[in-house]
Amino acid sequence: MKPVVLIVDDQVDIRQLLSGVLQDEGYETIAVETGEQALDKIKTHRPSVVLLDVWLANPRFDGVYFLDLIKQIDSSVPVIMISGHGTVETAVSSLKKGAYDFIEKPFKTDRLLATISRAIEFSVLRKELDHLKEIVDKPQDLVGVSSQVNLLRQSIERTAKTNGRVLIQGSAGVGKQSIAHLIHEKSVRANKPFIVVSCAQLSAVDFEAKFLGTERSSGVLETASGGTIYLSDIQDMPMESQLKFLQILREGKFTRGGGGVVVTQTRFICGTTEDLGQFVKENKFHQDLYYRLNVVFMKVPNLSERCEDIPFLCDHLIQRMAQGKQEAEKILSQDARIVMQACEWPGNIRQLRNVVEWLFITYPSDIDITAQMLPTELKLDNQKMISEVFNKEWILSLALKEAREKFEKVYLALHIRRFNGNIAKTSRSVGMDRTALHRKIKQLGLETPEYVEEGQ
Repeated sequence: MKPVVLIVDDQVDIRQLLSGVLQDEGYETIAVETGEQALDKIKTHRPSVVLLDVWLANPRFDGVYFLDLIKQIDSSVPVIMISGHGTVETAVSSLKKGAYDFIEKPFKTDRLLATISRAIEFSVLRKELDHLKEIVDKPQDLVGVSSQVNLLRQSIERTAKTNGRVLIQGSAGVGKQSIAHLIHEKSVRANKPFIVVSCAQLSAVDFEAKFLGTERSSGVLETASGGTIYLSDIQDMPMESQLKFLQILREGKFTRGGGGVVVTQTRFICGTTEDLGQFVKENKFHQDLYYRLNVVFMKVPNLSERCEDIPFLCDHLIQRMAQGKQEAEKILSQDARIVMQACEWPGNIRQLRNVVEWLFITYPSDIDITAQMLPTELKLDNQKMISEVFNKEWILSLALKEAREKFEKVYLALHIRRFNGNIAKTSRSVGMDRTALHRKIKQLGLETPEYVEEGQ
């Protein structure tokens, strides 16, 4: 199928010239005179790329205005702006609004063709990436068997049945956005929009345009009507914006950028890496806003606090990536699983996902992944102690009893960490009676997490 180029220009000679050149290069062309005609063609023909003149014969709206409308219909279609008397300001404005490139008339044919080719290639790659992202990021039930995950599951199920606002606290990479999306998908709002807004990238100046909209475009409050808005990094929302947001929550309505009062029926779920209660005490966060957002509170544990879930998470990520890449699933050997459970994972699930993706890129699908194949930057807990034990010059200087004790200490420390201090599970894994394991831990002077006895 030939790529389709939509040409939007009010000069008939330009439309004919561009159509002739592009058809000679194997493109199918659709040429229209006005922005309104262009919008209709985009809805019915879905072009591969759009050539849009900045200065159309329209006394009210220019090409930049129609660029906004085109992106609202199909955000993936690349739009190349063309102009005979463009300015730097116009070019910058176009690129900020999502234009792929800006070309001045009279344009060189070679440059035009190269830009169109790159734009189409970019569009294809973006669609493939969006497809993969949709598969990988599509919300699914939480993965794992740990008590922490089971408690989160129960909390999600209960919260999804209500309309209460939710505050999710957890370190970067633990999956706060995924939990928010799960709550949305399990609620009566599931068929309505789920929109993510990063407060870390939202200045006080941008707040009104982003939330309330402008004369030309709707804000997220209107777009997400009846659905859910997830505000990530809520602790970074400027104080001025906090007051405006608080007013919206108090009144349950807002005045859109283009005029008119709108009643909002949107659910808000907020994510934070910080203790917002402490932020309130330090006057970094508005107290009333904190209480209005903190109706349901969820604390998401770090990956290092739920090490027993790591093998299940690895299998889950491998399956989804294999599906997205249309490759065979990789197999993690038992030693690789054990080592991954013993690692620190400061980046949490996000880091784990990156490691799994790295394994897909680095090794063929028909090779089992062993511990030796894992990235060298992964750090085991107790790394210093491990390095000492396996320093052959140092170990040779010890008596057999001392060397054995050193090995036992590292061996047991890693297994205890692997099961989050659960002595019952550790004893079964190492093939040791629980009472004997307790004695050995005391004998070796191991500091362990709080014991979790079997049955508790």
